[in-house]
Amino acid sequence: MAISVPGIQGPPGPPGSALIPQPVQTVNFAAAVNQFFPVDSTGGAVAVTFPAHPPDKSSIAVQMVAGTATVTITAGGTDVFVGGAASTSLTRVGLGATWTYSAGQGVWYPQSTVGVAPVIPVTKTLNFTITTASLNSVWLADATSAPITATLPSAIEFTGSIVITAVTTTTNFVTVTPVLSQTIAGLSSVTVGTAASGAVYSSLTLVSDGTNWQLV
Repeated sequence: MAISVPGIQGPPGPPGSALIPQPVQTVNFAAAVNQFFPVDSTGGAVAVTFPAHPPDKSSIAVQMVAGTATVTITAGGTDVFVGGAASTSLTRVGLGATWTYSAGQGVWYPQSTVGVAPVIPVTKTLNFTITTASLNSVWLADATSAPITATLPSAIEFTGSIVITAVTTTTNFVTVTPVLSQTIAGLSSVTVGTAASGAVYSSLTLVSDGTNWQLV
C-alpha cells in the first residue's frame, strides 16, 4: 500500500506516485526509488546504496528507527548528494529524510527531513545577495542567459553552510564574491560553471571560520 510518510515526505514524483513503506531493514541493502525504508542499526552499522541515475524526480525516504550504529547512505554511480558528497549518514534514532533526484545534475536533494532543518534549493538567474538569515541554504545559480554574481554575507556574522551549484547550460560563469575584503579560501572571488566553461568548480560548499570563507 502506498502511503504518505508524516514528516519525511518529499515533493510528489509522477502523478499518482507515493512512497511505499518497506519492512524494517537491519543489514546493508540497495534502496529502490519511491519507497520508504525504516532502518534498525541495533545489530551494527547499516550501509544503504541508492540506485545510479534513476528517473528524474525519483524519491527515496530513509529513517533510523532503532539502534546506535551509524546508517550510511551512498549515492550510486557518479551521483552525489547536494554539496558534492558521495554519501551522507544518520547517527541517531529519529533522523531521516526524503531525497529527490535531479537527473539533469546527477544530484540527490533532501526535500524533507526529520530531526534537522529542511534544505530547499532556490534557483537564481540574476545577480543575487545571500543574507545572514540564509543558514544552511542551497542556491542553484543559472547563468545560461548571462554571467551572474552571487554575493555572500559577512563571514563574521554567519554560522552554518552555503551551497552554490551552477546549473548553467552555457559557458557563462557564476562569480561568488565575499564582502568587506573577506576571502574565499584565500581568494577574492571564486567562479563556478560547467566543465565546458573551464571552471574549476561546478559546486561550492562554503562555511565561515569567523573571519573569512572556507571551502569544504
